[in-house]
Amino acid sequence: PIRETVERWPDMHDFMLRIKVPRGSYLQWGEHQAQSTTRYYVARGGKEMNKWMPPLARKPGEWRKIGVESGWNVQVCNRIEDAVLPVDFDYYVEQVEKLVLGLA
Repeated sequence: PIRETVERWPDMHDFMLRIKVPRGSYLQWGEHQAQSTTRYYVARGGKEMNKWMPPLARKPGEWRKIGVESGWNVQVCNRIEDAVLPVDFDYYVEQVEKLVLGLA
């Protein structure tokens, strides 16, 4: 009943995640730059989000790209009105199963 519970969850706010990047770094959501502190949720039809961090001394000139919720697409949602895409319940079911099976 994990999937059933997740899909029937009444409060959209409980699906929200957030990321904050340090100064000198930035967030890229699809083709757009996002705020340094961004709220989002994993969504069907969303876009890939990446954190770009400045180069390290050993590789100067090479910015580091780090996937946010790698392998999943997200919808930026700094205001709840921006939550226009359907939640990707597969992601959240997978996360709950990891927690439940990890406790068993």
